Amino acid sequence: MNAGEQCAAWEGPRAGAELLAGQNIVYLGPEPWDGMWRNRHQLMSRFARTNQVLYVEPPVRMRALRRGLGDGRVRWSDVWRQAGRPLVVRKAENVTVYRPPMYIPIAGRGRLRDLMRSAWLARLRGILRELHFIDPIVWFSRPNMAPYLGHLGEKLAIYHVVDEYSGYLGVKDQDRARILEAESVLLSRVDLVVAVSKPLFDSKRRANPNCYLVPNGVDSESYANARARAQRGALPADLADVCTPIVGYSGLMNARLDYTLLYRCAREHPEWTFAFMGRVDERSCGDQVRRLSALPNVRFLGEKTIQDLPLYVAACAACLMPYRDNLETQNISPLKLYDYLAAGRPVVSTNIPAVDGFEAIVRIARTDDEFVAHLEGAVAERERGLDAQRQRIARDNDWNARIADLSRIIGSHLCRKSPASDTHL
Repeated sequence: MNAGEQCAAWEGPRAGAELLAGQNIVYLGPEPWDGMWRNRHQLMSRFARTNQVLYVEPPVRMRALRRGLGDGRVRWSDVWRQAGRPLVVRKAENVTVYRPPMYIPIAGRGRLRDLMRSAWLARLRGILRELHFIDPIVWFSRPNMAPYLGHLGEKLAIYHVVDEYSGYLGVKDQDRARILEAESVLLSRVDLVVAVSKPLFDSKRRANPNCYLVPNGVDSESYANARARAQRGALPADLADVCTPIVGYSGLMNARLDYTLLYRCAREHPEWTFAFMGRVDERSCGDQVRRLSALPNVRFLGEKTIQDLPLYVAACAACLMPYRDNLETQNISPLKLYDYLAAGRPVVSTNIPAVDGFEAIVRIARTDDEFVAHLEGAVAERERGLDAQRQRIARDNDWNARIADLSRIIGSHLCRKSPASDTHL
């Protein structure tokens, strides 16, 4: 298929059927690649089936380096030792990770910041040349990445918005203003914006009309397989000795959650086991987590691998989305919603925009009393037809469908920028 036919395919009635292929994709990540899998891992690992992906870990900040050196967590020997380690690591077929050296940190402000940023960008451009990443599609993931725009030879710039970053709890007013200013610059200059939730889409498209709503998704097959295993009696080892039924939550434990509500649920139902799978952000909720974990029917099981997590979710009689109501949670698209549905599990959620339209299969609580009552109903549920309905909806929201949507969007914009571009099937 030549370039003209490809462009017609992106725009025509078959739009979405073709997958992006033969591209170099650079994803500027907000965190190291290793750790809890998020939407960026799901998307990039799938795009890597037909494209080359370079995931760029964030630069170390001078302030963080000084803090680490000051309290003994980081030693100068660690900095120099890293200099002898490979900066480029192959994580999977067509997925490469670049770990910026600690000896090129980004300073906080002024001319030193500009100098170090230039050095960091120069080193990254050198890595791109070594890997033959010519004319890449560059994926921006945070507002503070605006200064990198236009410096990597990108033929297409994408800003993928997964949170309202200015709404994070604990962000100071002056920092919030800087976040909004940086995001305004990024929004106005990228070729397209991808938002994971309707509220984010509604707010960001005001600054860039090329804004698209592409929610998070799920690996529905993995969860369906785990569901079948759970029905045959398979259980994770650290849940094998607990009292059933199990009420579960998967994901990051941070200030987004309503711990007072969780404590009430666990106190009122000591005959259930409450299992929490995920990393705990001690900075934001340490005391509340310790209070909750002191209850005898509460288990904190730690972070689980992407391979193991589905069986934990499938082992639950009901699953929780106990979010507080604030600017941050009003804009999220929780991965766990689709995970829970893909396992066929009843879901109980507080009233956040992410569950709008899911009223038929998600029990949505507008008060604490409603949440407890819905949870009791979910645990007692015996209607197996609802399990199949949830799984059907999850299949409609599979990550492969999201890749098809994004391929159509990206391919269309590539053709608009350069109709003769070499965009392959």
